[in-house]
Amino acid sequence: MNIRRLAKGLTPPFLVSIAKKLAGPTRQQISVPNQLEIRPGIPLRLHPESVGPMRMFVDRDAEMVQELDNFLHLAADCRHLLDIGALHGACSLAFTASNPKNSALAVDASPYAFSRLLYNVYANPQCRISTEECAISDSAGRLKMGFEWEHAVASSASLFSIMVDKFTGDAICKKHGFQPDAIKIDIEGHELAALRGLQHTLKENRPLIFLEIHPARIALSGGSLQDLHQIISNLSYQIHSLDNTIISKADFCSRSDDFRTSLQPV
Repeated sequence: MNIRRLAKGLTPPFLVSIAKKLAGPTRQQISVPNQLEIRPGIPLRLHPESVGPMRMFVDRDAEMVQELDNFLHLAADCRHLLDIGALHGACSLAFTASNPKNSALAVDASPYAFSRLLYNVYANPQCRISTEECAISDSAGRLKMGFEWEHAVASSASLFSIMVDKFTGDAICKKHGFQPDAIKIDIEGHELAALRGLQHTLKENRPLIFLEIHPARIALSGGSLQDLHQIISNLSYQIHSLDNTIISKADFCSRSDDFRTSLQPV
């Protein structure tokens, strides 16, 4: 692994912010625009530190461009998105800006990322987005999470950690009176706990689910892909790749790399 990338991943964002202030603004930081057309006809106003990450979904990372394209295509008939692991809000913003009838509930556990998310939500009043700062898990309480850059990660070996509030997805949906017909989950290995805490919502609403899966992190948390497949099967969902090809149980359980899926009710 590149040493600079490793250092970046292990450094908590508050130290990065201090270093930036001491160094003063760079020419690149000064020239970063606050507006970005995330898709043709969908302009967004963004926090300056959100522009770079959002550009990954526009033209800087082919896989992430395809991910957002596939998400918007598959969720075209959906109206209410529960965005778990929203980070700066790319999916929530693109989803709601693409259709004035759409709404989103964006959830993130990282106080650093959540501040950017709030800025982006308030800067785009045309987007109907509610927010919640917490971790989505299988029970209420407190959860120790490691800081990896601006991400708060439950299955983390980072030396820098925080304690955050955690709730079930069912409880958060009930609190907001929210009935999602689409759910996006990208929480770096805490997928099993999140799905266990969404049982009522999934059975009641049968939403389309976009799930990013992190096998190594799931193993660090004491789970397995077999456990995850069993939960998905028990909920009567079928696993698809983002190009809508069905993924077999054998193929699913043998994966070792991070991968993205859509879970479709059957």
